[in-house]
Amino acid sequence: WLVVTKCMQLDSKDIEGRTALDIAQASKALQAMKWIAERTARNTITSFLRRNYHRALQKRRIKKSNNAAIVIQRSVRGYSTKKQYSGALSYRLEESKRFHAIWGHLLAAFPGFS
Repeated sequence: WLVVTKCMQLDSKDIEGRTALDIAQASKALQAMKWIAERTARNTITSFLRRNYHRALQKRRIKKSNNAAIVIQRSVRGYSTKKQYSGALSYRLEESKRFHAIWGHLLAAFPGFS
């Protein structure tokens, strides 16, 4: 009655330092002892499940955040690399086109070269 209606804690102690379970054991109230044990077990299991659920959610949030950071870093790295080497790459591309324009027919005659 005190726990349910008055929101008293099961581990609260009276003047003599006894908890509700101690008082129930002293008075040999089997129903009260059973109810206290079940409520304590239910609270322990609920607390455990809630804590693990929130831990799993936090792990998912961190993983999602890390994956987003990786995508952003990949884009920035690709852009900066393209910007840094664009002159050399365009020169090599033009050089390759000129080479194939001159030597392409000869390379086509040999199947091992391309």
